Amino acid sequence: MSDTPPVLRTTDLGKDYGDGLGLVTLDLEVGPGELIMLVGPNGAGKSTFLGLASLEMFNLESRADDLPSKFSRGLKQKTGLVLGLIRPFTLLLVDEPFVGLDTPGQETLVEVLGDITEQGASVICSTHQLDLVPKATRCVGLRDGELSYDGPATAAKIRELVGE
Repeated sequence: MSDTPPVLRTTDLGKDYGDGLGLVTLDLEVGPGELIMLVGPNGAGKSTFLGLASLEMFNLESRADDLPSKFSRGLKQKTGLVLGLIRPFTLLLVDEPFVGLDTPGQETLVEVLGDITEQGASVICSTHQLDLVPKATRCVGLRDGELSYDGPATAAKIRELVGE
């Protein structure tokens, strides 16, 4: 990391759902312009991490269960992406944004995420989409709610972390 302060720093970030799932305390720093692939098998804690980090930034942790839930998954993806991209930002957190998008939409999203980081914003993207690997500066793997990998993003490493 450079002398530039991180755009996101988590210290002891965690959540216990009481069923063995959730996120064990996680410390992570994200620098400006990084594109991080957040990967791991189902139940690893990826969505929990992203939800706690976007909520924590806006001091909305207590409202976590009040978020709208009536949209289809595809509409949630598109709405969330549009809302995230229409205003200036330094950090974009996206959870499985490729789900529900057709192939041209996925290809466009890869390019958009790459462009965002080239302009200096940081992106943490929970995905197993291998098309994103060449654009990613780093890969963070979670397993059982804990950090299992923090290093270069390669297709082989993504497959290993996802369990394929």
